Amino acid sequence: MSGVCLIIGSNLSYKILYEVFMSCKLFCNIDAISHNVSFLSNKIHQKNGFLFGVTKVLCGSPELAKIFIENGCDGIADSRWQNMAKIKNSKIFNDLYNKKRLTKEIQFLNLRIPSISEVNRIIEFFDISLVSNYPQIEALDFAAKQQKKKHNVILMIDVGDLREGVIPEDAKIIDKKKWYDQVFPLVEKILKFSNIDLIGIGTNLACYGGIVPDTENMQLMVDLFDSINTDFNLKLKYLSGSNSSGLPLFFEGKMPDTVNHFRIGESLILGVNVLNRNPIKELRQDTVKLSIEVIEKYWKPSKPIGHGAQNAFGETVAFEDKGKMLRIIVSAGRQDLLVEGLKPIDDDIAILGASSDHLELQLLRNFDKYPVGSFIDFNLNYGALLAASTSSYVDMIFY
Repeated sequence: MSGVCLIIGSNLSYKILYEVFMSCKLFCNIDAISHNVSFLSNKIHQKNGFLFGVTKVLCGSPELAKIFIENGCDGIADSRWQNMAKIKNSKIFNDLYNKKRLTKEIQFLNLRIPSISEVNRIIEFFDISLVSNYPQIEALDFAAKQQKKKHNVILMIDVGDLREGVIPEDAKIIDKKKWYDQVFPLVEKILKFSNIDLIGIGTNLACYGGIVPDTENMQLMVDLFDSINTDFNLKLKYLSGSNSSGLPLFFEGKMPDTVNHFRIGESLILGVNVLNRNPIKELRQDTVKLSIEVIEKYWKPSKPIGHGAQNAFGETVAFEDKGKMLRIIVSAGRQDLLVEGLKPIDDDIAILGASSDHLELQLLRNFDKYPVGSFIDFNLNYGALLAASTSSYVDMIFY
């Protein structure tokens, strides 16, 4: 997790912040994130759906969980029990309960299908788990019995993205009967557990295989959902058919109403359509930025001098001789950041590359800017945001 996670008043000057905290800071705009959460929760609730905000994008930040809860989320979702423990044990979160500021019961969802070695912690910190196979469900049932708890599960069904979930081994096109034959026997087994309650089915798309949610794969989920309810005399609560990738279909009005459970992280935090990374016009994109301190600024050659070999990461890099350039080094590198996911906010800055602890930049014009000790700001994509929020060398600051 990040070195410091702090909420500050928006009127506090950056100069004061820079004197107090680390040289690499992730600034999180409370108003902008709150707007995005409020807008999406209202839209989803109008369709009688449920919004679970995904906190892993900011490494299980209790501050983010608070923003989610106060702006309409029905649950908090994360893929790490360590993150959920951090949230539940935080003063910020407990103040919400102690001051009776919660208007509804908040559920906590384990996003990653459980590791059997971690089931005790998962039962301790989560109310619901996404599951895909019998051994992990059996382990969850055993751990729930030991802790004298009931644990809810959502059975994941793979409709083509090839991440987690039940799928026919010879699947090439969507064939409903093949999916039924795979899913129904596992449902029957789940219903025999005494400490596990099946409360829904779900699917994941556009994470591994990049497969887009569409009317065909969503209809398969609806048909499975309806058939399970009918054949097993159930009233499943959730059809969890959408992460951020399902929002375009939702906004187009083509998402089936039966799909009522949305696990959203990236679109809430970055305000983008995750299928193409274009801005969603109703959402704000001024939500996060990374600020890194300048530690060196010199005119230097553009091409290294001497005999070349591999760099520190085993790469052989070719350099073009562009003459001298004004080079800047800022105090973060590959150990902290996904460099490919950074974009300087100032068009006068270009990224040259990075070693483990140093990010190399070129100042293209306006050469008096950015003296040593000043800070340069960057926008981040999802991967860069995950890396920065997880690094212990980056301060996370809510303002």
